Amino acid sequence: MNSLRLLLIALAMAFAAASHAFTLRPDSVADSLMLNDVVVKGTRIRMVSRGDTIVFDAQAFTQNEGSMLKELVKQLPGVEVDKNGTIKVDGHAVDYLTLNGKDFFKGKNKIMLDNLPSYTVKKINVYHKSTPKSRYMGHDMEDKDYVMDVELKRDFLKGYSANAEVAYGTEQRKLARLFAMGYTANSRLALYANANNINVSGNDDWQPSAAAVSPTSTKTAGLNFSTGNKDETLKNTIDGEISWTNSDPTGWSASERFMASGNIFTNSTNLSHDKNLSASFNNYFELSKPLFLSASVSASYNRNRNTGLNRTARFNADPATLGSAEQALDSVFAFPRLPAQGWLGEALANRTATESSSQTHTLWLNGNVYLTQKLKNGDGVNLSVSGSYGHTANESFDRYRLDYNTEQTPDFRHRYNDTPTRSSMFFIRTGYDMTRLKHWTFSAYANYNLSTDRSTNDRYRLERLTGWGIDGGQALGSLPSTRDSLLLALDVANSYATTTTKHNYEGQASAIYMKTDDKGYTRFSLILPVRQLHESLHYTKAVIDTTVSRRYTTWWPIVQFNKYGERGGYGFGYRASVSAPSLNNNVDTRDDSNPLAIRENNPLLKNATTHYLSAERSFRKPLGEASLTLSATAMITQHALATGRTYNRTTGVYTYRPENVEGNWGATAFANFNCTFDSLRHWTLDATTNLNYAPNVDIATDNDGTQNNRLSRVDNYNTTQSVTLKYQNEETSIQADGQLTWRHSSSHNQGFSTINAFDFNYGLTANVRLLWKLKAATDLKVYSRRGYADRTMNTNDVLWNLSLTKTFAKERFAVKLACMDLLHQLKNVTYYVDGQGKTESRTNSIPSYIMLSLSYKLNTTPR
Repeated sequence: MNSLRLLLIALAMAFAAASHAFTLRPDSVADSLMLNDVVVKGTRIRMVSRGDTIVFDAQAFTQNEGSMLKELVKQLPGVEVDKNGTIKVDGHAVDYLTLNGKDFFKGKNKIMLDNLPSYTVKKINVYHKSTPKSRYMGHDMEDKDYVMDVELKRDFLKGYSANAEVAYGTEQRKLARLFAMGYTANSRLALYANANNINVSGNDDWQPSAAAVSPTSTKTAGLNFSTGNKDETLKNTIDGEISWTNSDPTGWSASERFMASGNIFTNSTNLSHDKNLSASFNNYFELSKPLFLSASVSASYNRNRNTGLNRTARFNADPATLGSAEQALDSVFAFPRLPAQGWLGEALANRTATESSSQTHTLWLNGNVYLTQKLKNGDGVNLSVSGSYGHTANESFDRYRLDYNTEQTPDFRHRYNDTPTRSSMFFIRTGYDMTRLKHWTFSAYANYNLSTDRSTNDRYRLERLTGWGIDGGQALGSLPSTRDSLLLALDVANSYATTTTKHNYEGQASAIYMKTDDKGYTRFSLILPVRQLHESLHYTKAVIDTTVSRRYTTWWPIVQFNKYGERGGYGFGYRASVSAPSLNNNVDTRDDSNPLAIRENNPLLKNATTHYLSAERSFRKPLGEASLTLSATAMITQHALATGRTYNRTTGVYTYRPENVEGNWGATAFANFNCTFDSLRHWTLDATTNLNYAPNVDIATDNDGTQNNRLSRVDNYNTTQSVTLKYQNEETSIQADGQLTWRHSSSHNQGFSTINAFDFNYGLTANVRLLWKLKAATDLKVYSRRGYADRTMNTNDVLWNLSLTKTFAKERFAVKLACMDLLHQLKNVTYYVDGQGKTESRTNSIPSYIMLSLSYKLNTTPR
């Protein structure tokens, strides 16, 4: 009831404030009848379909002061944006974003979404774009890219613009950002920098999903420079970025594993600190006259440092009687030695405590050259050459203490792992394209790919050295002073080195039909690839020194048909993929470096083949009054790779062995409907339904190895329904929305309890103009969970965000007061179920805060 009262109060306040924006208040009846002037305002059409292109008018959507492109894109009907920058339009993933029709951090949507100010945007166009090669050939001969193009306002097409913001708040929350962009007729330079500890890359303050993760401090800087000649037959693009992140994730998890002889329960808590540095550089060159030539080079570097503390306990009975997962662990670790009597003595299998640290450095270098020459008859010949090199250095340390609930001696290990890897790849492709038949392209290609991966896995048991035991006092991360001393601690039985070489030969024939006109876009493709892979593995471990190899051929065809127009479209497709098990399984070896998880290989594994079917249908009114999109996919996997497990109930030790299983398949369905239902287009309705059915087949676990492994099937249903009702005029937007997710899991397995978990939220969002030109934004939502095994997760959490913004100096400056999670109830909870078990987890989230910010924007346009 308290949640409902808050919603009703906020709704009344929002409508009262909004009335200021759209209520006519004449001074007298006479004034209302005697009008000297009549002002007619046209209604902006938010969305228009032109052929296969969808055009969104950015100025028809509410834009908060200081908002970035991401906030604008999320308002577009039928458009979804996730936290990683993936954009979906009517359920279709966008390949990449462009800026005024040109590449801008191509493939890195998040950079543009988080840093481009929304006030600079005029329109957003979504369409199928011809590839550079097709434009050179003057004939669509490759699959078009599905792009979202951001078209800037005229004032930002020449000259330069910049905006900056600094902010400080309670709980030591900080933010500083800068974005600057300059344009000339043939070049563009963009610079950006961002530093904050409010878990956002740009200005995503009001998204609960951004805050409901572990507190993270981020510093990022980058640039993009593009130049070319007037007719765009020559262009070059450079982009680079460097980023630092620090985070302190803490959390707990409670998992239940489905066993033939009774389920096993595991509770754990984790505290860690992560520091990450990443840098990347890319250069892309393109020439399209007198031939088509593209060349690219890229480099990336990543360094990660991590420290952590973990406590885990494994039970043979449900520990819910002890309280939450954290309370159960406190009960277990309250004893110096595990109790032999009582409930814990009967149900507890073991407990572990681990202190760890690690450091990883990764460097990647890539290069590619692509060449196409158009012949006099209109056909084309192609050549592509590429290569890459990667090196990873990884060192990890941990001190591990395992206590069994038996008379067995506790297991203490002080471990050091040194696992460097080196990878290289060479690829060459040549082909011929015949384009003499209108709208058709017939192609034949041949590829060769050579890859080599070398890895060393040296594992050391430092506790075997004198003075390095449980009471030795040696600091975590320290090593013996000499190499000879370190070699005395080498875990010979679990150290190994591998060299894997792959030769991939492929021949491909294809027929592609593409037609673009005023009515839309039609595409049909039939691709017939034949691939042969030859792999070899050189494996050395202790007394083992062997080489194993295999060769197999795949030939599955790919068929796709799509037709799009201003009134909708339809399509269908089929493809298949083959997944081969690791060659390491062909080596008769065993890994017991983790005393609770022993791993064995299986040389009898088969390749897994997955078949995919898809179909879609959409209906759309050209002026965006309404649209309906329906799609469905189905997949089935033959010889799916699963993990067979043998469990020792006395010691809590798993023994894992990969196996092939049959019966894994799944189906999904998607539906989206949006419409406007008033003549002024102020009211819009958007509804989305996602259905997912995935029967998961896996290997049930033996009790102690005396029974054969049995198949375990769990039927998983996942349904999400979301509805949004929105009112919007020039200065006011009020939105009511709700979402319900139902997860249902059932099984005929002995001891399986049917799972019904519900996550639902509902609330109100409003953006209004108040007196004295103040702008207010508020977001009040109730997040509820039901059906979770851990009762502490079945809660109602009310999230309320509020901001007030005032602009001055011709709107160049803005002051904003932002309040995040006013009621201190934000939580981060996840839930996962498959054929092996279920897991419920929670991590810490950013605390509520109040922040005051000052922003400035500048735009200079040459006369």
